[in-house]
Amino acid sequence: MEAESNKTYAFGSFLLDPKQHVLLQDGKAVHITPKVFDTLALLVANKGVVVDKDTFLSELWPEVVVEESNLTKNISELRKIMRLDGLPTDCIETIPKRGYRFNAEVSTFDGPISPVETSPLEQTGEEKRRSFLSVKFGSAILVSAALIGAAVWYGVGPYQNAGISSVAVLPFVHDGSSQEIELVSSGIQESLISRLSQVPDLLVKPRSSVAKYKGSQLEPANIGTELNVGAIVEGRLVQEGDLITGTFDLVDTSNATVIWSSKFQRRISDASLLDREIAEELLARLRPGLDEARKTSIARSYTPSSEARIAYLKGRFLGSRRSLEELSKAETFFKQAIGIDPNYAQAWSGLADLYWWQTQSSEALRDKERFRWMRGQAVLAVDRAISLEPDLAEVRTSRALIRLNNWDFSGAEEDFRRAIELSPSYTFARGRYAFLLTHLGRFEEAFEQLDKVNEIAPLGLQGGGFGYVLRLSGRYEEALDICDKALELYPEDHTTWHTRATILTELGQFKEALEAGKKALELDKEGYNPVYDTQIAIILEKMGDRVGSDKVLAKLMDEVPSGAASPFRIAIIFAARGDNDKAFEWLEKAYNDRELLMTGLRTGPQFRSLHGDPRWPELLKRVGFPD
Repeated sequence: MEAESNKTYAFGSFLLDPKQHVLLQDGKAVHITPKVFDTLALLVANKGVVVDKDTFLSELWPEVVVEESNLTKNISELRKIMRLDGLPTDCIETIPKRGYRFNAEVSTFDGPISPVETSPLEQTGEEKRRSFLSVKFGSAILVSAALIGAAVWYGVGPYQNAGISSVAVLPFVHDGSSQEIELVSSGIQESLISRLSQVPDLLVKPRSSVAKYKGSQLEPANIGTELNVGAIVEGRLVQEGDLITGTFDLVDTSNATVIWSSKFQRRISDASLLDREIAEELLARLRPGLDEARKTSIARSYTPSSEARIAYLKGRFLGSRRSLEELSKAETFFKQAIGIDPNYAQAWSGLADLYWWQTQSSEALRDKERFRWMRGQAVLAVDRAISLEPDLAEVRTSRALIRLNNWDFSGAEEDFRRAIELSPSYTFARGRYAFLLTHLGRFEEAFEQLDKVNEIAPLGLQGGGFGYVLRLSGRYEEALDICDKALELYPEDHTTWHTRATILTELGQFKEALEAGKKALELDKEGYNPVYDTQIAIILEKMGDRVGSDKVLAKLMDEVPSGAASPFRIAIIFAARGDNDKAFEWLEKAYNDRELLMTGLRTGPQFRSLHGDPRWPELLKRVGFPD
């Protein structure tokens, strides 16, 4: 039941040339993937006859086992194209439990086709139809048709409507047969997001916004509407032995048109480096006029070693889990990547991030010697990364976080600004920069960053993040509204419940605040959290329950020597009680311990009672806050 490769088929306003792999509508090339084209060719060649599903699978995917959903997806895309032409809704008819049948009227011609040069806008009625159906012969026509065929098959040439301003890279489909294919899949996706985020006028959705579409059967138009993007990148990876075959499409979500499609095959040991080639081809379609220096920078390779790349991806994957055991394994993989390629800046940056994250943990505070060691190692690792790749956004962001930990506010701001300049869609950098601006009291600038984050990824920081900034700026009602909306989406997020508790405390709604604080403690599966106990102690104090507040305070003070609780938290409780001397005593302890929490000292409403004390501006100056 193969298509007659020496025939040209006409139906509606379409011409189909299977031999040259050309599909024209009104004389213009229609960009569809090779498999969608082959699906159409098989249907048209067997007009009026039911083509069973087994025939489709054997003809389109010989010697490869694929899911039937691949065929369903192809049929769905073809129906959209047919509907745009006004063909009957049953043009491609589903025959239950059997297959599909093509029902439109089809005419057959001998020989290849070429596009009609006259614009469809300049033709009307029968003239347009006659012009479209004309078939021309000769060597020039054969060359023209061959070039168009190459464009359809390989995606050659820029997309003529390359005005797309936003894009999402969806999780790629794979069989999950090995950890390697999982790592390769997530690594290519993450790298493409990072690379495309460097395009100045292209909004790119972060990975957190697209994660829910893993395994989704939604049509591109629906995903485009939900994400509010003009295009999506989707792909499929199939592993056979030591080979991985990847098929990737760039789809215009406004009309489900495939702008570009390409197929790659690599040994699994080399597949993790595919992102560079894919990025180059995507840039050629999305931004054909981008200057060469910028394109070279975006598509450059950060390591020539696929082995180093796989080790790095394993480090990132395990590092995201955040358990002590997996963090230790992640450290091993980052060091393995660096051992293979000492000039691999991303691996150095990953190692720096690992140490930075561990300095945030309560485990690190319990071991002050290890805390200081990790802090020093983070600086060494990020300095090495900066020396190798000073213009890589993730490296700049890593250093910004570490500088902020060390109370270097101006240095952190310099790095955040540079990271955002290098990668305008990098929401993590924008979100963390908003926190820095908030701690410096520059609220309007912080909101500018959050507005941009919200444009790229609505609620990308979840309620806790947005609510935190709104709360510190005194916009309590807005902060509460953000938290409530976030809890509708993430009802188990204990950090948002904690933020809600602090906001309600500021609003004087102590009963509701206590309920929210207890909810945060209940949902926190990681164990004892002094942050939540601190807030409960304050709420009980505000409610007039000094006995209950003292009980929680005593528990926290008992935990200070072990590092589970911090002097900074104790100071907050004494400040809430109006005991300034005790508050400054504990703040001095926090200063001597170089506590990270001191970066939030200036704008924290919990210390409002200390602002009139002459010791306050002197402490701010010592911490390093600008005047």
